[in-house]
Amino acid sequence: MNTRLLAAFLAVAETRHFADAARTMRVAQSTVSQHVSALERHLDVQLFDRLASGVALTAEGERLLKYAHRVLDAVADLRGAVAGEEPAGSVVIGAEGALLAHLVLDVVRILRQRHPGLDLQVHEITRGEAGAAIGLGALSMALVIAHDWSDSDLSTWQLGAVTPRFVVAADHPLAGLPADWRDLVAYPCFLPAGSAFADEVAWRLMSTSPSRSQVTRIAGGDVIRACVLGGLGVAVVPSFVAADDLRAGLVAPVLGPRLPELSVIAARNVHRSPGRADEIVASALQEAAGSLLRR
Repeated sequence: MNTRLLAAFLAVAETRHFADAARTMRVAQSTVSQHVSALERHLDVQLFDRLASGVALTAEGERLLKYAHRVLDAVADLRGAVAGEEPAGSVVIGAEGALLAHLVLDVVRILRQRHPGLDLQVHEITRGEAGAAIGLGALSMALVIAHDWSDSDLSTWQLGAVTPRFVVAADHPLAGLPADWRDLVAYPCFLPAGSAFADEVAWRLMSTSPSRSQVTRIAGGDVIRACVLGGLGVAVVPSFVAADDLRAGLVAPVLGPRLPELSVIAARNVHRSPGRADEIVASALQEAAGSLLRR
């Protein structure tokens, strides 16, 4: 089978438009149409339903999609191995904000030192967005902080454990002291938006005192840090986020209620065999996570 036919099929499957697929591949739209038609004749199936607004995968197309990436990745790996080349190609990672700022930057450093030819792309995502993006092929893998992550279309593995911590400015009244929910509700609380523990902390504070609870969910970790350093209230963040500021004495822990331990979880498409580049990135993630979560 001509791999160009599979590449055209994937481009159309991911964009859901022949014109967009042609722009992605930098070829004429007629070429993409001819390749897809040739693949349909070769397999003796219809892969797309042609619609006024674009195309939709048929059941046969959905089944082919699970294998097409594997075939193209295997061919690319075979060519590179035979030629004795350094692993190349593109790996696209999606990560939650805290992991993007702390873990993925270490991965970038490791890969630039050891595999400069590898093209790594990084995007900020939420767990809700990650599964669909992996399924569509927009992401090679995703990283989240969660209690668990179960999805029959994903292969997941744990990179380590992390505990949420209460932190305040070094001169805050609660700095270094034991505190329960009744003490914490007296101060504004800043939580990472979309985090696995935000809902539980917000619910606990609201249950303690609906009239006094002051919860603000913020997407940017730097903004949460600025609020804490400015003495505006209490923040709850993954332990590794506050580690450097705790060592420097810029913030202090609050010995508050114990929150459940969470996992740093990586995921990729269970229907797609990882290529050499994917395995290299996964190894770098494991190495960087081991270093980060020991802090």
